[in-house]
Amino acid sequence: MEPNYLVLDLGLQYVTVTATALVGIYTWWTNRGKATEAAINTVQEASDRQIEQLAGDLHQANQRIVNCEHEVRERLKTSDLSQLYDRLSDLNREMGELKSELQANRHQVGLLQEYLMNGNAIRL
Repeated sequence: MEPNYLVLDLGLQYVTVTATALVGIYTWWTNRGKATEAAINTVQEASDRQIEQLAGDLHQANQRIVNCEHEVRERLKTSDLSQLYDRLSDLNREMGELKSELQANRHQVGLLQEYLMNGNAIRL
């Protein structure tokens, strides 16, 4: 019995083709999950844009907080309002005193006018 080299050659070619196909499939399988440079650059650019946008939003929020803090500091406090009410009360009291003095002056001017109108004026 002679060895059949033709069958052996065909079997060896089958094993070689199968091994090459398996190596190709393995290479494709491992490379399909790897990121390419273009994909990495795309992701990097998108993340840079988002970071810039977030930085702008953060700056705007910070500016709004500063404005709110300024407004809160500038608003009247309860103690300020209490002082204001006290001063208004004093002013109201003083205005009442002025009103009564003006009424007294008006009455005195009326008396003087009546005295002068009756001809009882002092002649020099």
